[in-house]
Amino acid sequence: DLEVEVAKIMGKLINLKSSAQLKQYFYRFSSGKWLDIYTNPVKFWSKGGAGGNKSPSTGIDALKYFAEKGEPVASLILEHRKLTKIREFVHKFPEDADANGRIHSTLNIVGARTGRWSSRSPNMQNIPSKGDLGSMVRSLFIPAQGKTLIVSDYGQLEMRIMAHFADETEMVKAISENKDLHSMTAALAGGYKYDEVVAAKRKKDSGAGLSPEEKELCRVRSHMKAVGFGLNYGIGAVKLGRQLDLPIDESIVRGRLREKCPEGQQLISDYFKVYKNIDKYIKNIKEYANAHQYVQTLAGRYRRLPEINSKEFWIRSKAQRQ
Repeated sequence: DLEVEVAKIMGKLINLKSSAQLKQYFYRFSSGKWLDIYTNPVKFWSKGGAGGNKSPSTGIDALKYFAEKGEPVASLILEHRKLTKIREFVHKFPEDADANGRIHSTLNIVGARTGRWSSRSPNMQNIPSKGDLGSMVRSLFIPAQGKTLIVSDYGQLEMRIMAHFADETEMVKAISENKDLHSMTAALAGGYKYDEVVAAKRKKDSGAGLSPEEKELCRVRSHMKAVGFGLNYGIGAVKLGRQLDLPIDESIVRGRLREKCPEGQQLISDYFKVYKNIDKYIKNIKEYANAHQYVQTLAGRYRRLPEINSKEFWIRSKAQRQ
């Protein structure tokens, strides 16, 4: 039904999974530069692949941007992708079930290079959870008579590991005292009182109206949270800027797109001013990886990274993030 609706608007039936076909609808190349459907400069780009030649994106962030602008095709495609993901997850349930209609997922403790457990048939770590459809899928899992089904997750696990590895005393102290780490970071970065940041966040969560000062406290906390988690996964200023909807400066250098985000870079700098040991640790671990081509977990598990010294920038950068 969604495919038919899109076809009516576009005037033809297209493959909604084809980025090339979608790009023809959402973008056009004019006067030596790409413009979106509203004749604005392109805001979201593909990663560029091996050649580094980026093109306008039709990924989820780009589609959300167009949907917020009021573009009906983008909203329909987002709904289509959500339904497709859920269908792909549930359509094998009958094959996975035993004679009693029960599913026995297979856990693999050595399958993922990161050392995490993985799960298959079905992947219990990737069950849709958002919205009415996600709730419906989760309701399908019913424990046997007399049994209990437990769903659990780690609390700020990456931040805790980073605090330990970097020996970041302020962060360790906040975690040990069970404080809201992101509010603590915002307070230290912006020169605010910790209790005021926490109070503003609680007020926001309650749905109450916020004063301009409280909105600013919540904004700083949100930004510091994004920086903290992002740095654990090697986020850069531009990716952070896109995530927080900050201005991106674009230029073409030798035929390739170059992007900068001064505000995103400033946020990262502010974070490192608060947590100097994390800045030091990230630099040191990259140097160690370059020299040894591996890193290790707390338990001593090796993660080998032979790509860390690749001559290809995108391969080297991926290894650095890992």
